[in-house]
Amino acid sequence: AFRLTVMPRRVRLWHIYYVVNCEHTRERKNKFAIMVCKHEKPMRPRTMGFLINSKIPDWIKSNPDLGPCQVKIRADEHRGLFHDSYVDCSLILPFDNWKLDSNRGKVSDQTIRDMLDVIRKARVIKPIYKKLIEASNTFGRE
Repeated sequence: AFRLTVMPRRVRLWHIYYVVNCEHTRERKNKFAIMVCKHEKPMRPRTMGFLINSKIPDWIKSNPDLGPCQVKIRADEHRGLFHDSYVDCSLILPFDNWKLDSNRGKVSDQTIRDMLDVIRKARVIKPIYKKLIEASNTFGRE
């Protein structure tokens, strides 16, 4: 019997990816996301990441656990971003590697520092993901 095997693409951590028809939004739409760690599952390698939003919704701003987890990312430091935006570090999401359409480049050192600071303090991120993110952090080692 013929079996089609899709080889997952190599995903670089701490890089911005364009996600076509993102399944993690209420209405499916194209999004940018930053991949921060691997979550290996048999037969389904996935990469965990945070979505980038053009603005912070009021309901997130007013939430004491979610509001502080929004990290500004500057468009002039990141190719592909059209305007300054926000990384939502309150919700880490799984992405199938083959759905990550194009690598838009590495996240700036300052944004990585800001994200790590927020992630370490966040009460809404599970400890297992904090450990995986810390282990994947190559900041200062590249």
